[in-house]
Amino acid sequence: LKSRKFLSLLIIIVAVIVCIIGAMSFMIPSWVSYNEYYKAAKEEIENQKYINSLPLELVGISAELAQGVEFFDNGKASPIAEDFDVMAHFTEKGQARDEMLMAGDYSIAVPADFTENGGTVTVSYSWTSPNAEEGAEPVVKTAEVPVTLTHVALEKLTVTEDPYRVYYSNAMEFDKEGISVTAVYNDGSSVPLKDDDISIKTEGKLTAGATSATIAYDDGESEITADIPVTVVPEAKYNDGTILSIDPEGEVYLAE
Repeated sequence: LKSRKFLSLLIIIVAVIVCIIGAMSFMIPSWVSYNEYYKAAKEEIENQKYINSLPLELVGISAELAQGVEFFDNGKASPIAEDFDVMAHFTEKGQARDEMLMAGDYSIAVPADFTENGGTVTVSYSWTSPNAEEGAEPVVKTAEVPVTLTHVALEKLTVTEDPYRVYYSNAMEFDKEGISVTAVYNDGSSVPLKDDDISIKTEGKLTAGATSATIAYDDGESEITADIPVTVVPEAKYNDGTILSIDPEGEVYLAE
């Protein structure tokens, strides 16, 4: 009888211990998980408070030549502020933001020999925080833009006046007389050419059906060509036509 009572008591004790261990095995991980969550949430709140306390700051600027801006070795290279795109980089409350600056917001420093050699242009931007104390020194940020001068080169020929003759038979050679041509360079400059400056690439008798003849100009560094529209017919079909009248250009005045 005593053995049965002892066994029953032992079973009850073991059951209680098992229940306690089971409860603890559930509660302890939950408590640990909750404690870690609470700790992380508290740290996040503190971190957010710190981020919200961060002031507006200028962290730097970046600069580059504006699209389409190019400088040439023609002795005229002289950069101005409008030739550059400048971006100011700010941070506030942990967030980064950029602001495009106007030409009047920054200054540039150009090397003394830039016209001849190009070089590095230094862009400077001075900024004062709206929350700065009176008399506080402004923050100055700089950026460097290396600039290489582009060599002036012949780009194209522009025919401003066709030659006197544009109609030929296949027994004739191309004649450039009367033509007016302008040489255009990559820096936008142009030079009117004389008749002697132009050479003819289409040599010999023209071919029936040809629609163009080629001229060329060599400035000593490079040669460039241009096509002149022509009409070429077989000799048997060629007809220069008949002059019916001649009209003077402009007004005609008779002096007493």
